[in-house]
Amino acid sequence: MFSKTDSELLSCIIAAPSHQVAAEWLGCSATHLRRLLKLMRERFDVENNLQLIVLASVHGAIDPSKVLPHSISSAV
Repeated sequence: MFSKTDSELLSCIIAAPSHQVAAEWLGCSATHLRRLLKLMRERFDVENNLQLIVLASVHGAIDPSKVLPHSISSAV
């Protein structure tokens, strides 16, 4: 259902202070990020990014409570 790329993109959206920062973490432009999110919303038939995040969470693709900023490792 959700690919590794989908999960990474949504994790960055959650952790980043803005879409611009999330795009920088992902190495793309903010316009490209918006396009990717739009395509994902269409693919999963949801109306907004929050619904995408909830759907990904329900399916176990992401854990919003454990998402760290893209540049920080989860290793302790």
